[in-house]
Amino acid sequence: MKRRVALLLIVALILSFIPAIVVNAADTVTATITFDNTSKRTVFNTSQQVWVEDGITVTNDKASGNNIADYSNPARFYANTKLTIEYPQMTQMVITCGSSTYATAMKNSMATVSGATATASSSTVTVTFASPVDAVVIASMTAQSRVKSIVITANVVTTDPEDPTEAPSEEPTEEPTEAPTEAPVPTY
Repeated sequence: MKRRVALLLIVALILSFIPAIVVNAADTVTATITFDNTSKRTVFNTSQQVWVEDGITVTNDKASGNNIADYSNPARFYANTKLTIEYPQMTQMVITCGSSTYATAMKNSMATVSGATATASSSTVTVTFASPVDAVVIASMTAQSRVKSIVITANVVTTDPEDPTEAPSEEPTEEPTEAPTEAPVPTY
């Protein structure tokens, strides 16, 4: 009998944590950028291209070698170029490439990023981060990769009014207004 009670108490204790786990699962958000056409590209020249969608910014800079190319569906990120992916509090990203060869190239390039673990399966690369990051920088792509889309999972960014480490919001302050005064009437 005592064992049953002890077991029931342990189960009750474990179950009491399940709502917290479910609530914490809601504290993440996903965002997606696709490279299906150039409408999401905000900068393009032979030295740089910048893609923006759903809060994600992807910047590809020429470092050496080939110029930045005018391709979409999929976007081409050449060897020896710098690739930066930005989104606040990223915990994971899933990159869909044009083929398994390009997925392997992206996985190998991601291996150069500190704190990132990348795996490739078919044409998909899954990257997880040891702790949340706001930007991933591949200083030099190890080989060309062609990317169709990137789906990012991130922690929700919130501000805690009780946290003294967070900067206070800058709310406009109203200047005190004085009662209007009547202008003196000139005499002639």
